[in-house]
Amino acid sequence: MQFQSDLLNLPVLVPDQEELSGIGAGYAAGIAAGIYDEDIPEHLQRRSYMPGLPEKERLERMKRWHVAVRMIQSREGQEC
Repeated sequence: MQFQSDLLNLPVLVPDQEELSGIGAGYAAGIAAGIYDEDIPEHLQRRSYMPGLPEKERLERMKRWHVAVRMIQSREGQEC
């Protein structure tokens, strides 16, 4: 997540709950049944990752990431 925050140059918030799909379904059902208010997901605890790379290093890492993506794309369609 730190890598994503650094490359995007944006904060990334990650909920502490590991199985968020089940929790989300439960919250949706609870909201529909009137048990929870619609703002219940806002009460989840989150860990935050803040961007911290200098701009020059961020751009260099982004460039290398694009190279890696292009390498994978060029291999599409080839048999392993």
